[in-house]
Amino acid sequence: MNLIQRTSFEEILASWGLHEGRGFLSAKRPPDHLIPAPVRKALNVLHGPQAEENSEVVIRWWRQTVIAQIESAVPYDYFIAEISSSDVPSINVMGARGLSEHANDWNTRIDETGEWVRRLAKENEKIGGPFLAIARETGTQLTLLDGLHRTAAWVTHLGQHKYYPLLISIVLTRHPVYYELPPNTA
Repeated sequence: MNLIQRTSFEEILASWGLHEGRGFLSAKRPPDHLIPAPVRKALNVLHGPQAEENSEVVIRWWRQTVIAQIESAVPYDYFIAEISSSDVPSINVMGARGLSEHANDWNTRIDETGEWVRRLAKENEKIGGPFLAIARETGTQLTLLDGLHRTAAWVTHLGQHKYYPLLISIVLTRHPVYYELPPNTA
């Protein structure tokens, strides 16, 4: 892992919010009556000068449980890092599963998740972010909290000898979060 730069939680949330707001939520937006009015307004303005501010409103609503877990774990530093194939063994996904095992499982699923991962992996384009992970300190085990489909496709690319790094946002926390634990241990 190569640390590229320090960042802030606000910048991480803004990037994540733009990705979700312009991607998943634009394609599968819940009915308006289920979206609080400030979030509806923010979802409609994810371009231009207000995009970053609005994207944070969107992500704080859409991923409120994940964000609450991160905030309760006492975050203390934030980085953008470059990860490569040599880092895969030190990366887990939610539920304390290794990234390689996760990628293999999701590539073989016969459902919408498996189809999505296989479609991403078939594309010749490099898999892009944002990606979000947490850890206690740099250079230790990472746990991915967002970007699980895309990293599964990236691991598939690695298996096809398509080597390239990913840029990932890392939040360092003093305590683990629920998502780092194996299932049925919380």
